[in-house]
Amino acid sequence: MTNKWSEAAATELRAQMGRERANSHAVARESGLSPASVSRKLKGERAIDLDEFANMSAALNVRPSEMFRRVVALIDHAA
Repeated sequence: MTNKWSEAAATELRAQMGRERANSHAVARESGLSPASVSRKLKGERAIDLDEFANMSAALNVRPSEMFRRVVALIDHAA
């Protein structure tokens, strides 16, 4: 079960993966998470904690603070 923050985080992480042309295996390798865990988190099946979010953001060549700003903007826009 996920929450609004995790859903928005997964949406933005997937968008950045598209911009970087990265796949979940590359994100897993660079972030130190298992491919299965990354897949479940990006599908919204599991919540994304802040450490995981920071690691996945860095794996996608984005400062975690910038990615966090993007996620907050998504949530604000949806409200």
